[in-house]
Amino acid sequence: MSVETEHSEADKIRETLCGSFCSSLDIQPLPLGGGFSIGSSAFHVWGDNARAYLIENEGRYALRDAGLLLPDLIASGVDFSSDTRKQALEVLLEEMCAKLNESEYEIVTGEMSLDEAIASLPKFLVGLARIADLALQNTERTASTFKEDVTRMLRERKPDDIQLLESAPVASFLHDIPADIVLKKPGRVPFGLWLANTERSLFWALLAVSEARSHANEASRPRIAALLEGPKVGSDKTRTMAANRLDALRIYEGDKDEAIESVLRSLDNLPEAA
Repeated sequence: MSVETEHSEADKIRETLCGSFCSSLDIQPLPLGGGFSIGSSAFHVWGDNARAYLIENEGRYALRDAGLLLPDLIASGVDFSSDTRKQALEVLLEEMCAKLNESEYEIVTGEMSLDEAIASLPKFLVGLARIADLALQNTERTASTFKEDVTRMLRERKPDDIQLLESAPVASFLHDIPADIVLKKPGRVPFGLWLANTERSLFWALLAVSEARSHANEASRPRIAALLEGPKVGSDKTRTMAANRLDALRIYEGDKDEAIESVLRSLDNLPEAA
């Protein structure tokens, strides 16, 4: 391949990528002046377009986020005091040529020329999207550990005549809403347990109990319960609904042993199977 051909193809790739990226941009002047809000549908933060703010100060420019990303991550349970998370954040900030304003929890670059700021914008937006992914990684890791620990404890402590199934429907009509754990006691209705560390997982339990009540009479329907990882899983409204509508609602964090024993005691009160 000739040098001219290589340059021509490189230019074509550059033009195509530039066209795709530029068409994704949403650029709005800030209401009070002094800069611009720049979003891109090419990069996402929790389903929304990634957005940076280009701030002007006496002819120099800096990029920053809205100051909400890190507080939201911390609220979701991401622990930046741990060495692993702290190092991951530091690496991402370095790649963005940015630093953390710890007093306001903003991610901000140093001041630079306008051309430099524009050139830095793509990697800054990519960095915001990658930092947001730390929350997803934390949720997945936490959910996996929570489920594994609860399943292990139930297996170790359940009576021998209790059958334990994982990721299984508690009834045939609930095949689309499998419980995390199904406990079956001979001669009794099955007991479905949803392990909830997010509001979404708690909603699945609420949907399951609604379906159970609509498909079977109260005496013979399967029992539906949820074990919350902590007392703040979901909104106050959702937790209230769960407490009022589920057959049992327990909290794991802070009293793990009693939470597991309470789940097992619930099996003693199961109605007879039809």
